[in-house]
Amino acid sequence: IYLRKDNNPVSLMEGTLLALGGRYDYLLQQMADSERKSSPPGAVGTSIALETILLHSSVDSKSYRNDIGINVLVCSRGGGGLLVERMELVAELWEENIKADFVPLRDPSLTEQYEYASEHDIKCLIVITDSGVSQKSSVKVGLLI
Repeated sequence: IYLRKDNNPVSLMEGTLLALGGRYDYLLQQMADSERKSSPPGAVGTSIALETILLHSSVDSKSYRNDIGINVLVCSRGGGGLLVERMELVAELWEENIKADFVPLRDPSLTEQYEYASEHDIKCLIVITDSGVSQKSSVKVGLLI
């Protein structure tokens, strides 16, 4: 799928690729076990450039986001990175319509997390520590603004 600039059919070179795909039957046949009696199933692949589609969309996509609220980065200090706890807290914040994120590393340093926040223009950090995590599946939250 190709979006032409100004919907001009003459100007094919001025546009944006939004999606592409194709059949991969031949590739699967090449990879199939030669001793196998039946043919491998057919295959189709597609790649969609969602960010590009939203960028070129006539609909104001910002109205669907929580741009009015606070963007939050859930950070950890100690405890081996507390990856599961960070992921769970981010999910809970999203359920409450709070845009939240975390550094997708198992045990990021505070510096890495601060740099991530700076790069993504996140000004509100929630830092959880291993001492703040209890056996009751609750997390003590310290909020840094």
